[in-house]
Amino acid sequence: MRPYINMSDEELTVEIASTIAARKTAIGGGVAVVAGEGRRIEYTRSNLSGLDRTLRDLGYEARQRGMPIGGIGGAIAVEIG
Repeated sequence: MRPYINMSDEELTVEIASTIAARKTAIGGGVAVVAGEGRRIEYTRSNLSGLDRTLRDLGYEARQRGMPIGGIGGAIAVEIG
């Protein structure tokens, strides 16, 4: 299932950036609020699993579109030699 398939590339990029910022706020001990499109979700350090799941879904959608913000896969590229 791809819940973000109907977003434009620009909307997806903004959603990824705001979700990352919300995660940083929550990790720092604050309350991160993700709101928009008739929803409002609050995250704290104790319930980051939902936020992490959202970031995985957003990253997957970005990779499916070939967007560089989604990364190149599941590994870090390493060059030896």
